[in-house]
Amino acid sequence: ARAEAERRAREMEEARQRELAAKRAEMEARVKAADSATAEEAQRARDEFERELAAQEAAAQDERRRQKEKLEKRLAARRAKAARALKRKQEEEREEQAKAQAAELKALAAARAAEQEKEALKEALAGGG
Repeated sequence: ARAEAERRAREMEEARQRELAAKRAEMEARVKAADSATAEEAQRARDEFERELAAQEAAAQDERRRQKEKLEKRLAARRAKAARALKRKQEEEREEQAKAQAAELKALAAARAAEQEKEALKEALAGGG
């Protein structure tokens, strides 16, 4: 998903660069055409081109910022999901350990009770015999 987003961002950036190159070519054509006109018209054409170029670059920057924010949100969501999964796994492991310890204690208690019963039986047999 991240590679796909990066690929799309690269494609968008390449498209923007092609648009800028086309604008530059258009401006150069305007300037050449304006060379035959007055210097004032040429300056007006340059100013108009610079405004268009600045607006296009600002739009490109806004789009890059939006794409970056979108990617950061997706990555943060992915990290949060992984953290929740890890926490859930750790809780399950703690529960398993607690169950195992309880079973071990129960087995020890049963063994201790069997040993005490055995000793009591020995004493009863020794006292009765």
